[in-house]
Amino acid sequence: MQVVDRFGVLHVSSERSDIEKLWSDSFEVVAKNAAPPMITIEGIRFLRPDLAVVQASWRFTEGILLVDGDRIPAFSGTDTFVVMKSQGRWLIAVHNIQEKRP
Repeated sequence: MQVVDRFGVLHVSSERSDIEKLWSDSFEVVAKNAAPPMITIEGIRFLRPDLAVVQASWRFTEGILLVDGDRIPAFSGTDTFVVMKSQGRWLIAVHNIQEKRP
């Protein structure tokens, strides 16, 4: 599995636990009372019955409150997913985030 973080650093791991730790470390700095983003599905395009491209836009209207009291200002973005159906479940094969500043 490969993840490029928001700073452009490539994280390569064959262990699921390494990727889970990368994400859990990110979420630890966000306060539990931070408002979740507003999410809108912009479109779903089926390439085959078992393969689709999904685009979703999102916006943190209040920004993100960090546990140390700092606040990241409001921002938004668009996510593009390539999803595939396997054994009756939709799985994410590719995920790309495009972040926008207000």
